[in-house]
Amino acid sequence: MSYQNVASCRFYIDYFSYWKSVGLVHALKSWDWNGNYHDGYFIGLNPSLNTRIFTGEVLDIEGGADAPEDKFVIAVDLKEAVPNRVLDSINFCGVLGHNINVYSDEINGCEMQFLTNKRDAMDSQIGQHTPMGTIDSGWLEGEPEIINAERDDAELKVGNSGFSLSKVEFHANTSNYDDTKDEVDRFAFRMQWRDPSGYIIGGESSDEVISGDWNLNCLTMGHYYEMPRSPDLNLTMTTEFDGFDQLTTQGGATITNVRYTGNPQWAGNNAWEIGDSNKYYKRNGRRTWKLKFSYLDATDVFASNYSSNTYLQNGTHSSNDDYHNNNDLNSVRDAFEYTLADDDSFGAKVLNFIGSGQRFIFQPDNTNNNPDQFAICILDQDSLVLKQTASNVYDVSMKIVEVW
Repeated sequence: MSYQNVASCRFYIDYFSYWKSVGLVHALKSWDWNGNYHDGYFIGLNPSLNTRIFTGEVLDIEGGADAPEDKFVIAVDLKEAVPNRVLDSINFCGVLGHNINVYSDEINGCEMQFLTNKRDAMDSQIGQHTPMGTIDSGWLEGEPEIINAERDDAELKVGNSGFSLSKVEFHANTSNYDDTKDEVDRFAFRMQWRDPSGYIIGGESSDEVISGDWNLNCLTMGHYYEMPRSPDLNLTMTTEFDGFDQLTTQGGATITNVRYTGNPQWAGNNAWEIGDSNKYYKRNGRRTWKLKFSYLDATDVFASNYSSNTYLQNGTHSSNDDYHNNNDLNSVRDAFEYTLADDDSFGAKVLNFIGSGQRFIFQPDNTNNNPDQFAICILDQDSLVLKQTASNVYDVSMKIVEVW
């Protein structure tokens, strides 16, 4: 069996990239517990752009054992609150291009977690908000690790440098969260370190005072979608070596100008590698996949409702499982069950997020979580043709291209 086999494909849709593309992101803020701010643009699925984000004595807090827990926090503030349905759809998170596991003798581990908040004001600083819940793996059944991220209570513990992805879910703060209102407009990513005894650095049980020098290039969070069936056997996988130009001189000599050979490094590591890298033996070329998925059901391809709300005019054009009649809702009219935020179809979960050139993470075989199975990609086409082959049965073809 090929180690680069294409089987059941998985698309990781990054909400930060999508929100950025539609202008929903208001600001990014980062700080440590000392109030030190750190520059960097942490979203957008372009981990080769960011360099060192935080350095120096970020964990050097005053007060020793009596000081509060020390953390490093990055917040993504939105112009408007996202629908609560979006929170329920989040099922993965991760960091790309990091070495936050590079510890000293005083540090034994690094934990990470996403938090959801309602800001007190548009430009309020981190800490000036109401906690609405967490996005983590603490309530999931089974092992949440996709790659290089182990569960440690509710937090995720990073084992090696490179990148980390994990399955997660939203868990509401029952004292603050109201599922009838859309209030979450800040997503905060928190990291904290533990000492060899297991205590949080700077916590009441730890008197460690340390400094750090770490990279963290890109945050990702959103949902993944798995195609309902494998692609046709007649598929094409290509490695494009497009980073060079060749010129033949009048004397017949060939001159080659190499502009790039492949994906740039992430935080000193080769892209999509875990652990220490050898920069002289990285993967070269750009990967592309030409895939065709045949005999997809209409419900797998099309969303039941292509709107952001549940307004329904005529229920006779919907199936019984995608709308409520007014008797169920005690309302004056029928309503859709799903919106574009939570419909479980390829059209809603994938195409609606990446159809305008947005980046996503592609995994051609969702059963193979080795590091070389992932790629940041775009759809290399300005339209997608859905061909009907039988009643309510469709074929879809697509070209997926790796980018950096």
